[in-house]
Amino acid sequence: MFQEIIDWSNLNPGPLSIILTVVVIIIGWFTGFLKFIFNRLFRKDSPYIKAGGNISAGGDITVGNKKIQQTIKGNSNQQAGRDIINHLPQKNKPILDLDRNMVVSGGPTGNCIRFEIVNIGDSTAIDIKYYFSYNYNEIDRSTEIYVASNKLIPKEKTHTIEFQYRDDDIFKKEVKNLKINFKYKDTENKIYHSGRNLTQEKRADGNFNINGSLQSFFIE
Repeated sequence: MFQEIIDWSNLNPGPLSIILTVVVIIIGWFTGFLKFIFNRLFRKDSPYIKAGGNISAGGDITVGNKKIQQTIKGNSNQQAGRDIINHLPQKNKPILDLDRNMVVSGGPTGNCIRFEIVNIGDSTAIDIKYYFSYNYNEIDRSTEIYVASNKLIPKEKTHTIEFQYRDDDIFKKEVKNLKINFKYKDTENKIYHSGRNLTQEKRADGNFNINGSLQSFFIE
């Protein structure tokens, strides 16, 4: 039989070459298809990150057989992204706080509190101001701190600041939501707010002192 095919091919070279070409094309296509199916079903060591639109929040990113990351859980990919941002460390920003308890002094004519402000962040703070607020309204008083060219580098604190209050509501009556607020910028002029909640103590004469003990810290 094979001899007959050879004899026929010698007599008809044109048709045989066409047939052989078609056969080679079919074999090549079939081989590629089998390779594709094999890789999809059996290979687990792909060097590419496997991802797609169906990755859910909290899912794993895998390279080869090794799990390299697990995202923060959330209701959607967008929410998970916001959660990741919210959980990032507070880096490359200034954060101002009271260095220690405030010292309270004074008499019948009014009171004075003394305190120091410290930069507990890891970036320089500039254009530093402080003010007291209560009932979500600012007292009509704002004092700017002039120290070290109006800036505080990380871990640096101000000189002792004195704030006298005798005609303010915080001296004359009990107020709500009393706070000391710090307003400042970083070196790129981004504005920050932080501070401490405060409490009052009633005096024998009916007026009020600011309690010097540190209360809860806040940052905005």
